[in-house]
Amino acid sequence: LTWKDALDGLTKPKALFQALDPGGGIGEPLKFLVAALLPACGVWALLLGGLLGAVGLSESGGAAAVGAALGVMIAVPIFLPMIFLTVTLIGGLFHHLFLLLVGGGSKGLTATLRTNIYGAGVAFWIIIPCVYYVVGYWQMAMNIIGYAEVHKEPHWKGIVAVIGPVCVCGGGYLALMLALGLAGEL
Repeated sequence: LTWKDALDGLTKPKALFQALDPGGGIGEPLKFLVAALLPACGVWALLLGGLLGAVGLSESGGAAAVGAALGVMIAVPIFLPMIFLTVTLIGGLFHHLFLLLVGGGSKGLTATLRTNIYGAGVAFWIIIPCVYYVVGYWQMAMNIIGYAEVHKEPHWKGIVAVIGPVCVCGGGYLALMLALGLAGEL
């Protein structure tokens, strides 16, 4: 799988995942994802740092506002990719667990992680601020298609793998809120 394949796959996911070697490691996909995230992180660092600097200078002025803005501009491109990679890997683990629960995941955990990481490459498009809200759904669709193609299984198993953790986590949160409400803690 080449970088061109991976970039083309953002608009043609079926072709991307058909070309994906399920047995490769996760190093190359992680490099791809970092490369996809860095332009967006740079844009967001400038936007957030500029906003923080402008607000800080208008309220208090001085070196503290400039220092905070520079700190944000440096920290965002470093920490945002690390956080995104961690969340992507944890999400891939949950997706694989749900694939196993429905009798899927035949190509193994590494294949699921590779698929999930390449599917997360659509995060490149958060470079456009308002597109951020669509990217999560686009990534879910990429993963569903990817799991079906890479594991050679029906799409419904990919849907369960992607939607299952959301339902379980959301259901757990709802149960906690109900329990706290019944206990009079809310």
